[in-house]
Amino acid sequence: MPNCAAIATLHHKDRYIAAPLQSALQWQVTAYTDFDTDALGTFSGEIQRKLAPLDCAIEKARQALNAESVDFGLGNEGSFNADPFMLCTVNQELVVAVDEQGEVLATGKHTAPINIDIIELAAHDWSSKSTEVDEFIQRLPTNQAAILIAKDQQQAIVEVHKPLLEQSAIFVALDQASSNPNVWLLELTYDLRAMHCPQRQVNITRAAEDLARRLTHHCPSCSAVDFVAEDSIAGLPCELCGSPTSATKAIIARCKHCGYEETTAVSAAVASAAQCSLCNP
Repeated sequence: MPNCAAIATLHHKDRYIAAPLQSALQWQVTAYTDFDTDALGTFSGEIQRKLAPLDCAIEKARQALNAESVDFGLGNEGSFNADPFMLCTVNQELVVAVDEQGEVLATGKHTAPINIDIIELAAHDWSSKSTEVDEFIQRLPTNQAAILIAKDQQQAIVEVHKPLLEQSAIFVALDQASSNPNVWLLELTYDLRAMHCPQRQVNITRAAEDLARRLTHHCPSCSAVDFVAEDSIAGLPCELCGSPTSATKAIIARCKHCGYEETTAVSAAVASAAQCSLCNP
């Protein structure tokens, strides 16, 4: 009989994680929708997030486990940060699995750049910028919803309009928000909730695939799951001078349960001279 797992979600995330877990583990994944996951925080900012992304995903997984008659609980959390060079926004998706005791089995991860468009408009004369709004709408990816965040002079959120699925809905929301005398600034951007953000949907699936990989890799010593290589050893020799470089020469898999380790050399015998501090100072 296949194992059953539930994911706490109001945003249809079961659609994006079920297939990898079904394929690799024959898990039957269902959605648990009685827990208000928005209570843990919203991307639009009207409810501040108090937990770190991983802790938030674990809490969701445990909520699903405790409420449903299932073998495993699942939780997903996404986060958005600037890349180290401040060139783009990076989306990291985590998918956590907990066992029948609520203990974390493994956490699937996927990180990728994500395109997020945003325009800011003064509430009192936003209509003078209607061309910018039209261009924003034209740039919206297929099936990507918009969201309007209306703020006061102190940048506090006054209203949030979501999801905005059609051009007419965007203009109606702009009209409504700008009629509020407390609103000074309008931010029109992407709705980042999973069911309205195709880019996140892809990244959540990739994180679920990583979770499936971790749940099918067992420690040779104690059989615990999540025995995957995550650490590396630098020092692959330079192709020209043979000196150690910054390139990886081996990867290490370490069991989080018993501490057993395996070190595996990379397939390459030498590194490019471009990675050598002597040949390319």
